[in-house]
Amino acid sequence: MKNIVKATIALTAAASVFMSCKKEFEYVFADKGPNLSVASYSESADMGGRLTFSVDVSDSDFALSTVKAKLCFDQDVVSDTTIRTKEAGIYDGWLDVPFMKDIPNGNAALVFEAQNVGQAITRDTVYVAVSRPEFEYLTLVTADGRQYRMEPAGEKYVYAVEGDFPPQCSASIESAPVPGTQNVLHFGWESGAVELDAEGMIPFSYSSTGYTITFNTLTFEASPFEIPQEAISINGQEMEMVSAGNYSVTLDLKQNSSLSVSGIELTELLSYYLDPDYLTIGTTGAAFNAVSGHYRIDLNTAAKTVRFTRVKEDGTDATLAEGALWLMGWGVASPVMTNQFGWDSGNNYCMAEVRPMVFQFTGKAVAETDGTTQGGRFRYDYVSAKYFAQNAWGNECGKIFGSATTVNLEGNSAQCLKMSDSYNIELADASGAPLELGATYRLTIDLTKAESDGIETIRFDKL
Repeated sequence: MKNIVKATIALTAAASVFMSCKKEFEYVFADKGPNLSVASYSESADMGGRLTFSVDVSDSDFALSTVKAKLCFDQDVVSDTTIRTKEAGIYDGWLDVPFMKDIPNGNAALVFEAQNVGQAITRDTVYVAVSRPEFEYLTLVTADGRQYRMEPAGEKYVYAVEGDFPPQCSASIESAPVPGTQNVLHFGWESGAVELDAEGMIPFSYSSTGYTITFNTLTFEASPFEIPQEAISINGQEMEMVSAGNYSVTLDLKQNSSLSVSGIELTELLSYYLDPDYLTIGTTGAAFNAVSGHYRIDLNTAAKTVRFTRVKEDGTDATLAEGALWLMGWGVASPVMTNQFGWDSGNNYCMAEVRPMVFQFTGKAVAETDGTTQGGRFRYDYVSAKYFAQNAWGNECGKIFGSATTVNLEGNSAQCLKMSDSYNIELADASGAPLELGATYRLTIDLTKAESDGIETIRFDKL
């Protein structure tokens, strides 16, 4: 007991000595910022281009921290950058000048802020004459890849091209390179309007073939849009037209619930290819087969197709964790065989999850060149496909959760299918024709035991 007390007293005394010797840290704030001068800068710049600058910074009292450069249209910061400044000297930098609609030519403020480690800031502002480039030409790129040169139409910023365009023409528009750069601006369709960098096609339309398409690079106004857009709704929610004839909507869908469609007559809708794995079609409408969740529905009025994709709450493609399994490869397609999925990562097909962790893909066996048989989803003489846990390369058949698993062909599936060394799903007899031409088959992937027992089960049935 005495030893314990003595030890405690000794430790307490030592701690007191230590505390009395320790100097308390004090953070020192600077009274003024660094010395800052603008050595040079671009006095003029094009929207869509770039401006450069050089600034000289120093500080005799405090270490330097950063220099920030901000480009402002009115009071709004539209471009900025931060440069770390370890020592005094001249620092070079650049800023992209955004290409924005409805912004007139004028002077933009280029604001510099130099800061030291004492958190004091010095500011300086110069002004840059920013103007919208007047391009020599624009390029209209139609959905089938054809390109048409759009020439200045006489009115400032307006470009036009006359061509033998169909009544509905989906296209995007690209600029010539912004002067002094290699920057090419891309205009597409988003939320019912032309926008810079939008991925959707602009749905031009006219009452007949052969007409003039125009675009204004100041207002982003385009024409013509003479054919009224069809108002199509599913379960009461209007679909967005993402390009001519292409509509999309994201919904929460319940398994076995009815889907109501307005804007398309039922008799017309029944002429569409309606994925049998996702939908059961009756005389009064359609019922949703897949497991409840978030789905994007894409409808094409020209091709008469409806496609379902499992998505996350934010609208991005779901993964296996959210109930999505993705099919990729040759010999599998939808809705016709000429649309084979191939090995194009990011463009995989989202299989229907009909029960938790059970997925299926149903279709007819057809020839490779068959582009007319709706539902011709299996090539009768060749298949080399694989499923993935995401719409990209990554976790796949044989290691769907990352670790190696056992892949079993269930029932009589081995009569038609085999697994390659790389776990591709292939036809058992590649030299013959093991699938009956015109017959309907169903590929089922059962992953209910994949994570717990390391078993992936594949079944292939003739219906």
